[in-house]
Order: sequence, then C-alpha cells, then structure tokens
Amino acid sequence: MNPRSLKRMEVALWILYVTLPFFTGWLDYRPMPNELFDENRHELIESHAIHGPNYMGIEGIADKWRDPATGQVYSAESFAEHRRTEALRLGVTWFAYGVIGCALYSCGLNRVSATATACGRCRHVSITGDHF
Repeated sequence: MNPRSLKRMEVALWILYVTLPFFTGWLDYRPMPNELFDENRHELIESHAIHGPNYMGIEGIADKWRDPATGQVYSAESFAEHRRTEALRLGVTWFAYGVIGCALYSCGLNRVSATATACGRCRHVSITGDHF
C-alpha cells in the first residue's frame, strides 16, 4: 500500500475511534427503569429544595416517588447498588477504551518509524521518500 492510502486509512480509523462512543452509547450511564423521577409517570411523596445565594434555589428535588401503576415506592437509596456497579463498569470500560487508543497510536508510530527514511544531506526524515 502506498503511504497516502495508509494515511487516509489511519485518519478514518481515528474518526471512527472518536465517534464510536457517541453513536453507540456504550460508554454512557444506563439508568434503571424508575431510577429517575418523572412527573408524568410518578407521584411525588417527598421532596426538598436546595437554596443558593440571594434566596435562589431549586425547588422540588424528589426524595421519594411512587409508581401509580404498581404502587411501589422508590428513592435514590433504592438504586445505590446499581450506581456503584455502573460506576465500576464505566471506569473499566473507559480505561480499556483508552488503552485501545494508546495501542492504536503506538501502532501508527511504529508504522511511521519503520517506513521513514533519513536523508544523508540534511537529516530530513521522510515517510514517502521524497525530499523537499
């Protein structure tokens, strides 16, 4: 393969590497059903407000909510174990994805160093073998 097509393939690979998590969503947090309060589906049982400076704040942060269809009561503590396992899953997945990126980058550097030739006159290193 010529160096130009290798460079194009490398650019396409990096574009795929960067955009893959955005289009697949496999590096996103996966909430459980009923984990987040939805005012269209749940009844609010308990809530609190957070007040900031100048008496500005967020009203009605849900502490407990109930699903009217099943009658089950949910709270943030109900999903603590799921949040811990998701945090572990995301940490390991992001780390592995970074290691894959480092390996791909390293392979690209090895390819460049293997195909580079040094010019005897000016020590110019060229991948394509041409001299400027």
